[in-house]
Amino acid sequence: YEKERERRKTGKDLVAYTQYLQCYPFTIAEVFMSSSQNIFPIGLLQDQIERIMRDKQLVNMGVKGELVMSEGKVEFRPDASLREADFPINKSRSNEGCVVIYEEPHYQGERIPDKLYIAGTDPYAQDQADTSPSLGSTFIYKRFFKAGVTHDKIVAEYTGRPKTSDEYYENVRKLLIYYNARCLYENNIPGMKQYFERKNSLHLLFKEPAFVKDVI
Repeated sequence: YEKERERRKTGKDLVAYTQYLQCYPFTIAEVFMSSSQNIFPIGLLQDQIERIMRDKQLVNMGVKGELVMSEGKVEFRPDASLREADFPINKSRSNEGCVVIYEEPHYQGERIPDKLYIAGTDPYAQDQADTSPSLGSTFIYKRFFKAGVTHDKIVAEYTGRPKTSDEYYENVRKLLIYYNARCLYENNIPGMKQYFERKNSLHLLFKEPAFVKDVI
């Protein structure tokens, strides 16, 4: 069964691979995977989750901390006492979350190259929502720069729900400044743009792509 899994994993039909795992499962979770309702390769993602959970170095990957403004610049201050938001979400615990750095920004001389880092943000709509499990989530992605330098990888994450949405937006703003990154965000929730406008930081946000406007 393990050999057959490896063979199917490298095939082009990932839906068939997920269906095979459902028919010949090793765990209970594999029985309930659904390939019909998800565009992502569920089987491969489940393999990766299990790999991470087995490897202590991967489980503890990243440095937790907070971003602070100091003399007009953003600094990252590690703080091991902070806790990442739970996934799956645990409603009985605080999910304020924290910034996690996987790789520090790459400098060329004294500055970070423009367009090296891009970000994506899924914000939330209101400050308090006791019945809602929604968290804000921002990832920083490093693009290709030059040979010999790491690229095409996630270098930082901030997922959580602090007491106010303004606090969340401010943490995102500092994270973007820290990496000299511009952000694509879900703009059906206007709060993020409004906050960045108040902070004279609209240059940190991408404009809505033309193809999105065409679809809408």
